[in-house]
Amino acid sequence: MTATVTTGDTSEDRQQEGTMFVEVIKATVTDRELLRRQWTRWGTELEPGAGGFLGATAGVGGDGTFMAMVRFDSAEAASRNATRAEQTRWWVETMGCLRDIELHDCTETEQWNNGGSDAAGFVQIRQGVSNDPARLRDLYVNQQPHRMGPHRPEVLGGLFAWHPNGGFTLSAYFSSLEAAREGEQLDEFKSFFDDINAVMQDLIYVDLVDPWLSSGPRVVAVG
Repeated sequence: MTATVTTGDTSEDRQQEGTMFVEVIKATVTDRELLRRQWTRWGTELEPGAGGFLGATAGVGGDGTFMAMVRFDSAEAASRNATRAEQTRWWVETMGCLRDIELHDCTETEQWNNGGSDAAGFVQIRQGVSNDPARLRDLYVNQQPHRMGPHRPEVLGGLFAWHPNGGFTLSAYFSSLEAAREGEQLDEFKSFFDDINAVMQDLIYVDLVDPWLSSGPRVVAVG
């Protein structure tokens, strides 16, 4: 496993510089109760020994899709965690309640707006590809804060994790599901959404109405 959210000193610098490592997990859930127990157990029993762990954002969408974004301060830290015997046992057990598992190890990451927050009441995860990654980055990282940010306080921020194969996973954190849905209806942001949609293709959306949010020992608001 790997995935999460952050707040702190040098962690924030690493995230802004794109040196944070994110492992993205996507799967279909076959046993939700067991998965929730396993995720909780990792936090209590395995996290204390996971050096470099920054945090994780995870949950199950309405269609049974499990998504997780697990953050470490480096790919090396994530690799060390993966080789721990207790981590291997935990993952083998967890795979028993998942199928169609997809993993993406992402060394290229960026936060947008204020990153994210463990206080978020709703998180939306998007996966897809972009015909213009530079434009997509600019829209979220540089333009979103002034084109949309001041008018939509429920948007807390998010995180980009760029897949090695050219795809991406994007997290967006909101104060609540209700506030997010209201904000989506505002006409003044239509041009911004049109610009985003023009450079995102083959999208899937996973709405986490009950997000599982955690932060490691060093914490920096992120997504």
